[in-house]
Order: sequence, then C-alpha cells, then structure tokens
Amino acid sequence: MQIRSIAISWLIFILTGVAHAGIDYIPYDKTIDYATPNYLSVGYTDAGENTSPTVNIVTGANISGGVWGYNDSVIYVSDGYAKFVGLYNGVRFYFGGGSVFRLDGWDSSIVHLSGGEVTDLTRIFQKAVFSMSSGSLGSFEAYGDSKFSISGGSVSSTLYARDNSVINMTGGTISGSFVDVYNNSVFTLHDGNITGGLNGYDSSTVNINGGKVNYLTAGADGKVNITGGTVDGMWVTNRGTISLFGGSIGSDTSVTDSGVYNQSGGSAVRVVASDTGHVNVSSGAINNALIAYDSSAISVIGGNVATLIGLGTSRTNISGGELRIVSSAASSTVNITGGYIADRVSASNGGTVNIRGGLFENGYVEKQSTINLFGSGLVQTLVDPSYQGFWSHYLLSGLLSDGTDITGKNLYVENDATAKVNLVYSAPVPEPAFLQLGVLLGISGLGGLRLRRKGCLTRAPYTSD
Repeated sequence: MQIRSIAISWLIFILTGVAHAGIDYIPYDKTIDYATPNYLSVGYTDAGENTSPTVNIVTGANISGGVWGYNDSVIYVSDGYAKFVGLYNGVRFYFGGGSVFRLDGWDSSIVHLSGGEVTDLTRIFQKAVFSMSSGSLGSFEAYGDSKFSISGGSVSSTLYARDNSVINMTGGTISGSFVDVYNNSVFTLHDGNITGGLNGYDSSTVNINGGKVNYLTAGADGKVNITGGTVDGMWVTNRGTISLFGGSIGSDTSVTDSGVYNQSGGSAVRVVASDTGHVNVSSGAINNALIAYDSSAISVIGGNVATLIGLGTSRTNISGGELRIVSSAASSTVNITGGYIADRVSASNGGTVNIRGGLFENGYVEKQSTINLFGSGLVQTLVDPSYQGFWSHYLLSGLLSDGTDITGKNLYVENDATAKVNLVYSAPVPEPAFLQLGVLLGISGLGGLRLRRKGCLTRAPYTSD
C-alpha cells in the first residue's frame, strides 16, 4: 500500500508539478459532495488493486488536490470544483457542470463535455477521445492519435493538434489567437466560428466545408481544402497548398515561397503571388485582381478573373477562362493561347505579351513593351495616328494560331519607338523555328511587321517568346 501511494504521489508531482501528501483511494461507487485538500484516486484500492467504480461529483465538491481516474472507471461531474483531472486506461468522464482548472486525458479515455468549464488547459494523448457540445475550455492540445469533436460551446484560447490527431468541428466557437495543426494531423471544419488564425503545417490537412475562419495559413507541406464556408484572408507559403473548390474568401490571398494556390470553384477577392509562389485557376471567380510579382507563376485555364497583372519577372499562361483586363509590366511575360479578354490586354513598362489564341477586344502597347501576335494572314490597318494625342490606333485582321479570327479588333500603340508589336506567322501545325523564319521572310511583305511611332511599319525577324 505504501509503495502504491508513493508511486501515485510521484506521478502526480511529475504531471502537475505539485507535491501533495494526501491521497484518498476510491475503489467503489461514491458521491463527492464535500471539500477535500487531497487527491482522489478513482479505480484503485489502497492496496493497489484495480477496480472500476462510478463516481459522481456534485454540488458542494471542492477538490483542491485533483481527481485521477483509472481502469475503465466512470466519473460524472455536475457541479463543484477540482483543481486537476487526469484520466487513464479507458476512463469515461461526463462533464456537465462545475469547474476544473486543468484536465488531461490519456490511454483511450473518453470525455464528454456538455457544460461547465476547464479554465486553463485541456490535453488529450494516446487515442483519447474528447467530445464537446457545450461549456467552455481555455487552451486545448491534442496529441498522439487522439480525437476532439466540437459541436458547441467555446474554446477561449489557443488550440493545437499534433502527431496524427484528428479534430472535427461542427459548431461552437474557437476565439483564441490561433489554431495550429501539425505533424499529419487533420482538422475539419463543417460549421462554427474560428475568430483567429487557422494554420496547417508539417504535412497536416485542413478541410473547410462550412463555418467561418478569420485567417488561414498553409505552410511546410501543409494542405488546405476548402469546399464551403467563409475565410476572411489566406496565406500559403513554404510548399504549402491551398485548394479552393467552393466557399468564399473575403480579402487577400497571399502566395509566397513555393506555396501553391489552386482554385477550381468558389470566389476570391484578390490573389497575390510573389517570390516563387504558384497560382492555378481552372474555375470559380477572382473578383478584384490576380497579381504576380517576382518569379511567381500563374496558370489560368478557366474561371472568371476581373484583372490579371504580371509584374517583376513573373510568367503567366492563359489558355481559358474569361478575364476583363490582362496586363504585363516590369519584365514579366504573359502567354495567351485561349480564353476571352473582354476589355483589354496590355503591355507596359517593359512587359511582354505573346498571343497565340483566344479572343480579345482591345490591345494596348506602351513604350519599352511588346505584344507578339502569332498566326496567319495577320494585318493591321492604321485608323488614327494620333488617337487621344497619345496612341496610334490600328484595326487588326487575320487568324491567330488557334484559328481565332481577330478581324475588327483594336490595337493601340503608344507613339514611341520602343513600343513594339510583332506580327509573326505561325502555321496551324508547329514547325521548326528555322522553317517558320523562312516562311515569315517569304510572305508578300505582310508577315513580321513591326509597328513603330506614328504607325510606321517595318519588317521584323521572327521573335520567339
């Protein structure tokens, strides 16, 4: 008995940091409605024998030491106070009222919280299961294949999920500054409200099917899938991936440092790629702007984008979708092989646009910038050499490489010698570059024309992108 008592006292000291001399063993069914400074050891006799009692903690209980449950015991709490609760070996803990300062669940223990509060820290380990339908928690941490389900109530501080743990949220509120998901853990939000940040790192997975998140981050190979709900803003970085299939993003999405953003549904306000970030859009809507900085890369094969801007040394490929404005500036390159640009496509401040397909209504070329049109029978006819006192206005005709007829489309070229448009012959079936060059130079003076200041036309060599 003395050896068992010393062992439990030492365990309590290691886990709680508190030395306490008194231990009350509770091997049989009992109701606790009184104050005690001792620790209650539920599920052991004072001789160290295993038991599985049912214990009720009710009004009047004030356990200033703590409660330890073992060996499939059942503990009900409807009122009162315990400084610490530790659960082991499959203990079932039903918490409907009262207050606990700190709670730990281990070894496949099961906790049901339907009321009351844990004011400081709750932790679960080693396949423990915690479900919450009401009540409140301070901080929460899940480790080692444990599971946490929240359908109501609130978590008022931070929440961590680590080491293959699983968290499912179908209601309630997490109002702490952040929720961190690490180490192959999975967090799924169906409904409810996360008022701080939700972060997925280290090969973890975050699924958002509904509810609301203030700010979302994916990094270090973390993956986020969004099929519904609302997220106010997002950041994807350091090999993280965010995939938007549905739902809405209320403010900026930032894509940096080899992060990947995929959009195949839903709506976003503005998406900004920088460093070596990658953006892929196949469906859905970006209602304000899609912007590429630095060495980032953008691919648009579908969906609706209000404005697309390439800057820095970024590279953008457009093969589908509907866009209102497309702009290349500051040494960036935009390649267009498909899609529809409803307002304008422009090159400015050193930008380059290569157009092989798709349809556009208006093209604009400013000084030190280039638009290359690839196709057959391409002709430009000068309409106004001083449109608005700044541009030379041309009407285009002919076919792009994909067969799109651009007859009647407008082209505006700044009246500066460094503003360039190259009309490059391109056969429907790609040919080696030297054959294209031969054809280009042999076509009755129409191929390879370059627009210059005040509409002067000069022959240009084949220009590749």
